[in-house]
Amino acid sequence: MFLLCTRARPHLLLEFIECWHNTKASSPVTVLIDDDDPRIDEYKAIKYPKNWIVLYNESAKPVIKSNNWLQDNMHHDFYGNLADDLRPKTVEWDKKLIEVAKNNQIAYPNDTIQCEKLCTHSVIGGDLIRAIGWLCNPELIHFYGDNVWMHIGNQTNKLHYLGDVVCQHLHHSVGTREADETSANLDKSFAADYQIYTSWVNNPKTAELIEKIRGI
Repeated sequence: MFLLCTRARPHLLLEFIECWHNTKASSPVTVLIDDDDPRIDEYKAIKYPKNWIVLYNESAKPVIKSNNWLQDNMHHDFYGNLADDLRPKTVEWDKKLIEVAKNNQIAYPNDTIQCEKLCTHSVIGGDLIRAIGWLCNPELIHFYGDNVWMHIGNQTNKLHYLGDVVCQHLHHSVGTREADETSANLDKSFAADYQIYTSWVNNPKTAELIEKIRGI
């Protein structure tokens, strides 16, 4: 199951859906939209793919929304994080990532920004998610979730980069899209999330978690 959190960006989500169809993607997706979103009517007017589920939830930071959703959805074979500013280019990119992730691995595409250096928009095996209990490190506000999975994957030899699977990430930091209010609000947590991430890496409990994952 893919999860996609979006806010005040129905136009970007429409573009993502167009790419979804053009690349013949077919996996299930759950979209999480805040019930106080200023553009909620535009979201409701979108024609979503048949096997997508759209949920309108109380406003919360993406990490909380993702993990709250996970509590009732721990039965899927795989989990993946998408974004409204992601633009897949490779035909059946979703299947290619899922096949490599299997039950207990981590597979990630070429996002054209970080590429191999960071596992952005990764697909994670269901057994691995169930063992850890979260999709996004619950200590974080928004950033460095990909770094957490990169650390876990590198330490356990479960990380797989698929360079020929291209899912371009449009991001204001590299000029491929304009910054907006959603970006500005999220960017405020960057420094705090870096401190949270570095503390997590050096926490003895993280080493214990890595040992647990190695046995899966």
